[in-house]
Amino acid sequence: MSKLADFFLGFKKRYDAQVIRNEKMDEFLSTAKDNFGKIDKMNTSITNLSEKVGTLEEKVDDLQGTITDMGERLEVIGRGTKIELLETLYRWHKLLCDRGWKTKEEMKEVTELYEIYNKKLEGNGQGTQYYHDIEALPEKEIA
Repeated sequence: MSKLADFFLGFKKRYDAQVIRNEKMDEFLSTAKDNFGKIDKMNTSITNLSEKVGTLEEKVDDLQGTITDMGERLEVIGRGTKIELLETLYRWHKLLCDRGWKTKEEMKEVTELYEIYNKKLEGNGQGTQYYHDIEALPEKEIA
């Protein structure tokens, strides 16, 4: 073969190789373009999620504040109820001890008050003393 034929054959090979490279580059860019679109959608989704998480954090903080406030209020209500129950136990104690006896129904009511006061509200020893004093009284049946 002549030098001219070798030149054109080499040129043809380079040209074919360039065509293949261009096709592969087009395929890559097409795929990359699809991927860039997907990445944009993911970024949008992440931004939206981030905003929602921020809103949720604010709501959780608000709820925690409300729960704390409610807990403090319940504590005050519990203390007030404990005082009222102790006062009621004292009145029962005074009435029944001054009288010197109790009925079964009175003892049942005193026991219910005492259980709430002592077990649920963790009352002190004074209410327990009132209860035991009443418990020790003789029981009378009223017809």
